[in-house]
Amino acid sequence: MRTMSWLRALLPVALLAMPGCASIKMVNTTPTDIAPAGKALVTFVRQSVYVCDGSSVDIWDGEHYVGALEPGEILQYEVAPGDHLFLANSRFNWSYARGSLVEGKRYYLKTNMFPGVSTCHAALAAADRSDPRIAQWQTYAAKAAPEAARAAFEANTLPDVEEAIELFKSGGVSRFAEISDAHAL
Repeated sequence: MRTMSWLRALLPVALLAMPGCASIKMVNTTPTDIAPAGKALVTFVRQSVYVCDGSSVDIWDGEHYVGALEPGEILQYEVAPGDHLFLANSRFNWSYARGSLVEGKRYYLKTNMFPGVSTCHAALAAADRSDPRIAQWQTYAAKAAPEAARAAFEANTLPDVEEAIELFKSGGVSRFAEISDAHAL
């Protein structure tokens, strides 16, 4: 009987340690710290903190799939200036960040991970422009989604993303990150 209690206690730990499968296979790319002309540059960063390192996170800009983010990696995304709603999905939860991005500016969005009951949860947060970790994050492995795989995943997953966006727009989401001028570099 004591053995069963011991096994039940270890089950959540084992689930958190299990490797997650990335939505698509990402490829290496070269990081930059310059926003291209006419665009803003958003860098999604995920630190490795051991807990939840086995879970990948899918990153979206509205209905556009950006890519899968793993621990110790960055995704850099060039966007048109203006209003954006970014989403992060880690299996069963959605996290949101919204803001009006400015041409020529750079933004860092952290993907923080928290253990849940049977999976890990992602929470987007905007890094302040004075965050001392930004220089370190630029040394992380930069990844990009191959276009064919990105487009196929986007098409297959779009109904779930549209539902998550509608929940946000209808006021069903009370916690989300705001991206402001204090975050622009």
